[in-house]
Amino acid sequence: MTEDLTKPILYAARAFVCRVLAWTVILTLGVAVGQQPVSKTTNSNWMTIDLCPVLLDESAEVPAADSGVLEFLNIIPNTPVTKDQVLGRLESSLAIMETKIAKMQHSAALELANDNSNVQYHQAVLEEAREELSNYRSLGKNISRSELTRMELGVKSRDLAYQRSLQEQKQTALDAQLKQTAHEASQARLRNRMISSPIDGVVMNVLRQKGEWVQAGQPVVRIGNLKQLKVDCLVHIRDVDLRRTTGTEVRVTPATLVTESCQLVGQIVSYDPEISSQGNVRLHIRVRNEEVDGHWRLLPGMSVRVELPRADKQQIQGVR
Repeated sequence: MTEDLTKPILYAARAFVCRVLAWTVILTLGVAVGQQPVSKTTNSNWMTIDLCPVLLDESAEVPAADSGVLEFLNIIPNTPVTKDQVLGRLESSLAIMETKIAKMQHSAALELANDNSNVQYHQAVLEEAREELSNYRSLGKNISRSELTRMELGVKSRDLAYQRSLQEQKQTALDAQLKQTAHEASQARLRNRMISSPIDGVVMNVLRQKGEWVQAGQPVVRIGNLKQLKVDCLVHIRDVDLRRTTGTEVRVTPATLVTESCQLVGQIVSYDPEISSQGNVRLHIRVRNEEVDGHWRLLPGMSVRVELPRADKQQIQGVR
């Protein structure tokens, strides 16, 4: 009777222990995979690292430079764009009218500044008065002192009028410059109503839609440069010589196309100045992407295989 009761208990205990061991193995493998790079060696000179993430090396969230209603946005995701290409525009009727007014004001001020007829008139009057005074003085003793004084005052008065006309012309020239600056400012405000791409790339996300109110500085479109991407990979510190790492060429292969014909060339541009608790250092690799039949070989978010030259053990030990 006792043996009959003991057997089920032993079977249950064994099953429980087996389950615990199985879950322990699964969790251990999962932690190991999450913390360490998946790597293997193809030969003595090259090291292969799998599941390296592809990231954008250059991207930009294009903001609205001013506040207003989004009047149009003529792009969709995955659309190629070029630097300074207009992507959209805020409602601009008022800004357009202000620009026209400023342009007309500048034209009027410039025309007035270029008109020197007033200066020429006062200059001619002054020269005539001076000539009359000189002729009167040439009469010698047959001149009246009071008349001479009157004519001298007339010359001074006309000279002051001439100097005042010169000053007025300078003021009109300054006004024209101010109007020109105001016109340029209105043009800048109008340009701020445009939403333009700051880089060459592809539309990754459209964050706002036509008819929405957009605040100044609020992102409207996200642009990414797919021609040049970045790949991050973890390598154990014992396998790299950090003194010679930067500038090293590597081979990059998409995880779904592991063939020699699909390999891309990359270059290590930097590494993190901090080592993980597992002894891994993160390398940053810049890769020149390729477009085939209108599609890019690499896309952000993909995983790739990286092959890089293995450092000489003696050199690494010499550094340390």
